[in-house]
Amino acid sequence: MRRIYNIFLVLGVIAITMIACEKDQDNSMQTSTENEVYWSEEDVKIQNQILDFQDKIKNNSFKDGEMMSVEDALWNLEALINFNYSTPDSGFLNLTIDTTFEANVMINNGMVSYNNLVDIAFGMEEYVVNFTNQLPSDIRFMIAADVTLKESSLKDGSSIVEVTAAFGSDKRPNTPCYSPFEDYDYWRWGRAWAEDGGYCDGPFVGQEITTDAAEKIQFKINNPECLQQDIPGSYVSQTASTFIEGNYYLNPDDDVQDDNNYDYLMFYQTTANGSVDLCLSPEKMDWYVQGTAKSVKETSEYIKSIHPNETWKFLSIDMEGDYLLDNGETIYTHNAYLLYGKLSIYVPPVD
Repeated sequence: MRRIYNIFLVLGVIAITMIACEKDQDNSMQTSTENEVYWSEEDVKIQNQILDFQDKIKNNSFKDGEMMSVEDALWNLEALINFNYSTPDSGFLNLTIDTTFEANVMINNGMVSYNNLVDIAFGMEEYVVNFTNQLPSDIRFMIAADVTLKESSLKDGSSIVEVTAAFGSDKRPNTPCYSPFEDYDYWRWGRAWAEDGGYCDGPFVGQEITTDAAEKIQFKINNPECLQQDIPGSYVSQTASTFIEGNYYLNPDDDVQDDNNYDYLMFYQTTANGSVDLCLSPEKMDWYVQGTAKSVKETSEYIKSIHPNETWKFLSIDMEGDYLLDNGETIYTHNAYLLYGKLSIYVPPVD
């Protein structure tokens, strides 16, 4: 886990640009031989931008009446909170997604005042610190945060900045990536109704448990038990989230399509294809863990394809079992929000 920094600490804006100026023009990376950490000119540029914004926010060093565009304000707020608190190199057992933080912002001709941004930035940090501290675990941290304007916000006038933050807690030893489910792990596909969820067969059938197959699969994807290789000293400088549904990725090895039997990599059944089986056996649970992991990988490849010169990493999956009505038929599916982060390398200060 990378070191946590606080914007209240005295972090002088160091002349990191000296690194870029002094290096060989044919060498696009810098190396710390002590820790074998590599960074690029882009990493230097991003960190300088973040530190410049942090200095203005922390020390009120902006000019009287100085403004920033809405787009730049959102980027800087997101980059700053992630620079100080994101932990993309940490595995976790439990995922908590929180969307409670909101702050008022006044937009005038597409611009926001620095005075307004000071209040938002310090409010965001207080929120992250307080939320992290109240998690019921000794091991707890923010994975990454996404900063946006509410869709209903007006272009000009009073609007709302909202934060969607992913928090992790607890860890477990590294063993095989996805250990198999136990013989008693028969789970309902989801909890669309109050009586759904919990065990659906086996020795614990009927037991009231507020979890389901989607959440059990989510847990394993978020918590691979094998060692994950990460870039040392990296932090999230930008986030992106995407939504996928059970029928987004076909199962390439399925012999009979549209028979409600492993048609897709994620769970998806519809009454239009005949009878449905909403009770996932341990074997099916294992299969859908692998299928969901492949769906995440395919989505990751797409994210990387639209950012070819950047390093983007899958951070977490928030999955649920859902159902919907379509022309008199009922669809039962797993859908998920995937969170990704653009990784930048922390550049050590120059003495």
